[in-house]
Amino acid sequence: MSRKAKRSASPNSSSVRSVRARRRLVTIIVVMVVLAVAVAANRGPVTDYLHARARAEQKAQVVQQMEEQLAAYEEHVKRLDSDDSIEVIARQELVYARAGEDVFIVTGGPDEALPGAGPVSERGDAGDRPRLAISEEADTDSSWEKGPIERFVEAVFGLFR
Repeated sequence: MSRKAKRSASPNSSSVRSVRARRRLVTIIVVMVVLAVAVAANRGPVTDYLHARARAEQKAQVVQQMEEQLAAYEEHVKRLDSDDSIEVIARQELVYARAGEDVFIVTGGPDEALPGAGPVSERGDAGDRPRLAISEEADTDSSWEKGPIERFVEAVFGLFR
């Protein structure tokens, strides 16, 4: 081969190489643009999915707490399902008494309560509420005159005798 043939062959091979390099560059650019568009198009649904998943986990925790609270309430209802517990609540919170019992309401803090005064509720939270003391002795003071409120309370207590 002559020098001219070598020179003409070399520009062809270099032009083929440059065309291949340009094609690769264009292909890489097209792939990157397609990937960028795909990521941009899916950004919203992916973030929505992540937010929905976080909300579902929060709701599951709330449901678990509510189920635990429901179980505690059901246990409390089972404890209150006896006549004795209803009587305790009626005596302490509604200030009911049996026949022949006297009810004394002591106002004051829990430290100032009389000895023998029962708790205000089964939970034991006295707070600022009056404390209840029940005496088995009948009221023998005949000089004390009953007013309309005392007669009403006595009539209500008479229902539970």
